[in-house]
Amino acid sequence: MPDTNRTPVACRIIGSDHCEVDDLVVRHSAPVLAMCRALIDAGYDPERPLEAYRGDTLCLKIRTIAEGARLTVEEGPNGPRLVPFRKLADAKRPARTCVTAPPMRPIDGPGTSLAEAM
Repeated sequence: MPDTNRTPVACRIIGSDHCEVDDLVVRHSAPVLAMCRALIDAGYDPERPLEAYRGDTLCLKIRTIAEGARLTVEEGPNGPRLVPFRKLADAKRPARTCVTAPPMRPIDGPGTSLAEAM
């Protein structure tokens, strides 16, 4: 049975990546926005507002769960910013990969000992 209640959904933020509503738990870098997507998947009315609490303090209000579900946070050149949410399969650009430099010398190759360097 779909949820048609328009009172705000109250979620609890724990730490920097954890959000809970009743028995629904989400871990994400943008936990409240990820919770909006999880609430829609769980059958909540997308037009309901959401209020996020840290302890007893109201710290974030989202106009509707549907609006929150359409957004995520991405690191930009000037810090974090809200951007449209893209499912991984729908992403138009490849995921960023971590690239490291090659070692200074091969492990089995010649090197300079500390005594030779002095």
